[in-house]
Amino acid sequence: MTVAKTQRRTAMAKAKNRMTNVHSSTLMKFTTGTLAVLLTGSVAYGVHQTDASQQAEKQTTNWRTEAAGWQTVAQQSAAHDNLVSAQNTQLVHKYNQLVVSTKTHERVLLQAVAQAKAASGARAAAQAAAQASAAAQSSSVQAAASAQVAAVAAQPAPVAAQPAPTQVPQSSAS
Repeated sequence: MTVAKTQRRTAMAKAKNRMTNVHSSTLMKFTTGTLAVLLTGSVAYGVHQTDASQQAEKQTTNWRTEAAGWQTVAQQSAAHDNLVSAQNTQLVHKYNQLVVSTKTHERVLLQAVAQAKAASGARAAAQAAAQASAAAQSSSVQAAASAQVAAVAAQPAPVAAQPAPTQVPQSSAS
């Protein structure tokens, strides 16, 4: 090979090395910047995920606490519902007994009222008959009394007996 060729090759190699060094330097800068951005992004993403995880854990804890509270409320409501249901059953039973008792007492009362009306009607009839009888008796007594008064009025009035004449003693002097 010739010296010219060798020099040319060497010059080309040097130019290539310079270009490679320039490319290499630029590539290194670009790669380093890109890696820095990626690492910063991944660190930020990791921090964000940690915060999100903590918030999700807080929300899960809050949700569990709230769910436990609702379960307690549901249990209390069920117990209260059972108690109210039992009380309502007792109330319905008492009401039904009251209705039956009221119907029985109403029937007895209506019978007593009917008997009282019948007795009152009989008593009223008896009183009316007694009054009529009394009126008839009083009218017959009045009639008898009137007849007696009339008979007495028709008789001549009794004349008082006249005293016997007194005799005057005759004297011998005459």
